[in-house]
Amino acid sequence: MAFRLAGTLAALALAGCGGSSTHTTTAGPGAAAAERQFIAAAKAICAQAGEQQKPLKARKEALRGEPTAQATPAFASLADRAAAIARRADARLAALPRPPADAQTIAQLVHAYALEATDAGEIASAVADKDGNLGEAASEALARLVRQNQAAAERLGMGSCFALE
Repeated sequence: MAFRLAGTLAALALAGCGGSSTHTTTAGPGAAAAERQFIAAAKAICAQAGEQQKPLKARKEALRGEPTAQATPAFASLADRAAAIARRADARLAALPRPPADAQTIAQLVHAYALEATDAGEIASAVADKDGNLGEAASEALARLVRQNQAAAERLGMGSCFALE
């Protein structure tokens, strides 16, 4: 069971940001500056969340060889901590001032990140409840959100900011 749930924990490895794509806009210099500021702030938030996830990922990998009875509670704790990181990042992203250029795309991405944080919480609950089916469903929903929003993030120059690592 722990190994089945381990896959759901892997899905909690939310964004480490840093794409290299570029975005051009036809808006004036003020709008472009506001957009660059938003992108920089969003990347910083995602990078911080990614850094906070690193020790959790390392601990998860170390648990792979442990007996299920010992590993499952540890996986549940890691999943809960990962979900908390996602929720904090979501709150910070939602609070960012949004530039007028690409407002709809930015709103879509911020909303998608909120949904990712919700899915991460469901994964944490599934791990705690030892519910592999719920965990797999939440992991699939999370992966689907990432796939649906990756292109928009790329267009906006945010690269993998709203993706799983």
